[in-house]
Amino acid sequence: MKTKLMGLAVRAAVTMMCGASIVSAETAVVATLDSKPGPAYQMLQGKLAGIEGNVYVVEQSVDNYRGETVTEAVRVYVGTETKRLTGSKKVGDKIRMEVTRGGFANTIQ
Repeated sequence: MKTKLMGLAVRAAVTMMCGASIVSAETAVVATLDSKPGPAYQMLQGKLAGIEGNVYVVEQSVDNYRGETVTEAVRVYVGTETKRLTGSKKVGDKIRMEVTRGGFANTIQ
């Protein structure tokens, strides 16, 4: 009985630590976005899923190695230095962005 309780306590502690690390990793990603333009790293293309202040959330669909389509949400910082080639965007629009390695949008179209 005592061994079962000890095992349950260990499992609960591990679960809490993993959950806390996932939350802190998510927070760290948002906190480390570049706030200035820089060298282009990649081109993102997808649907604008949300706007949270200066952070745009882009849903990007890619095919994995099995040929299955996987959708992921990518957060990108949009500042005053971001070049808007085709005007302003709203949630639901198709979007294409040139993004720095740190997550700053150099251009949006």
